[in-house]
Amino acid sequence: MKIFYDGEPFHGFQQQPKLLTIEGEIIKALRDSGYIKDKKEANLNYSGRTDKGVHSIGQTIAFNSLIDEIDIFSLNDYLPFEIVAWAYIEVEPGFNARKNAISRWYRYVAPFSGEQIDKMVEASSMLQGKHNFSAFCKSGEEREKEREITYVKLVKDEDNIVLDIAGKSFLWRMVRNIWSALEMIGKGKLTVNDFKKVLEGERNIALSPADPLNLVLMDVYYDTPFIVSRFSVKEIIYYLEKKLGDPEKRRPIYEYMLLDLKSRIEKFK
Repeated sequence: MKIFYDGEPFHGFQQQPKLLTIEGEIIKALRDSGYIKDKKEANLNYSGRTDKGVHSIGQTIAFNSLIDEIDIFSLNDYLPFEIVAWAYIEVEPGFNARKNAISRWYRYVAPFSGEQIDKMVEASSMLQGKHNFSAFCKSGEEREKEREITYVKLVKDEDNIVLDIAGKSFLWRMVRNIWSALEMIGKGKLTVNDFKKVLEGERNIALSPADPLNLVLMDVYYDTPFIVSRFSVKEIIYYLEKKLGDPEKRRPIYEYMLLDLKSRIEKFK
């Protein structure tokens, strides 16, 4: 099942005692609507867990449903407005949303403030392919650090800089740290050559993860097409339009999420 959420109001994805989290709200909605009894029995699993503040269009969850007929539009009645289920597919027993994913696509959007875009583009192109991303993940992470980036594109779009990046899997805070490094290059605080050395493991760099509110998990891809609820997609579009209408809550990332969803709904007609 595909899940949209606005990460801003929540204390991250992972369920935490006495805190409002995305996972906690999903579990509650699935339980209250009768789809599951509890997380463990339902083998509830996810394509990944986003950090506090990070948004999603394509977060994917999998579970053993107690109800044969899936009605995600009705399921949304049990979810807060900031979380919307919008597509689903029946899968074989044992399917794992994380392990069965073919690719993940992230987008980072930040306001342009005079950065050297040509340098940022040059450096971002070096990310393509397999690299050891030790310098771009949270220190102490024990997982294998080599990852393959299958697609990367950085552009200046009117008043914003947009980074699209895709790969089978990413390390914790990897995309946000990549953005921080690219931003340093754009502001002349790091050379393209030094960035190359960091990628090649020849030097280290101190990075602070970029603002999570500018990052969205755009989609997670599988080898099976999903059944889309156009009504649910329209519900997300309405939510984003309302969010953009509030000057205090308006962020460029919401505009790009809205454009993407409007593009998708055209394809579903």
